[in-house]
Amino acid sequence: QTTQWLKIALMYDESFRAPTSEEMYTTGTHFNMGPFSNVFIPNPSLNAEKAKNKELQVTMQWQDVFAEDSLQFSANVFRNDVKDYIKMQVVNDFTNRVFETRYDNVQDAKLTGYELTSQYRIADITANLSYGQTRGKDESTGDAIEGIPADKWVFALDKEWLQGDIKTGVKTSYYAEQDKLPTTVSNEYNSYTIHDLYLTWQPNSTGLQGLNIDFTVSNLTDKYYRAAFSELYSPGRNIKLAVAYAF
Repeated sequence: QTTQWLKIALMYDESFRAPTSEEMYTTGTHFNMGPFSNVFIPNPSLNAEKAKNKELQVTMQWQDVFAEDSLQFSANVFRNDVKDYIKMQVVNDFTNRVFETRYDNVQDAKLTGYELTSQYRIADITANLSYGQTRGKDESTGDAIEGIPADKWVFALDKEWLQGDIKTGVKTSYYAEQDKLPTTVSNEYNSYTIHDLYLTWQPNSTGLQGLNIDFTVSNLTDKYYRAAFSELYSPGRNIKLAVAYAF
């Protein structure tokens, strides 16, 4: 805590991730290309991923900036050095008639990125804005790594009602075009924007404490899109109602 409004944190950790059953044992057809079929090849000898992760976090927070309000800004910068990174390899070799998909260990991989977030709150209204970016590279070949998410902007606006019992909000998420692709990937992943609405009722009055009702409309405009590296398109608009009671 360097000053009243500035906090700096430096973190280091080591971790591992065991390969999943899907990565080790998937079989069957991956996709068809006219008369040819690309098939999954199992790889039960996969090694676990081992990572050394470094992260720098800077948080700034001010009170009573313009009125009875608050402003917060944070930045996270990270680098993960991963050994035996598990990567899906798709091979379509028409010359040698090899059409297969398998998960393999990349000898070394480096993931770098950062996330910027900001929040402004005044009275019962809160606005949030964030941006995130991740890059992944195969250290042995210099090729981009499959499965890295696209750059993402998120804006959310919330308002509380009835002394905070009810919260309503809207969230807009913009996913940039993912053009950082391995040389083996020929798909295009275009940019898209998603809008969500949500309402939460968590009463504090006697007799109703413990009740929580959440109503959410995801993908409000029924956008037809496919997330980066996903084989399937989004199912579209999704309306959810959840009721919980704790006692």
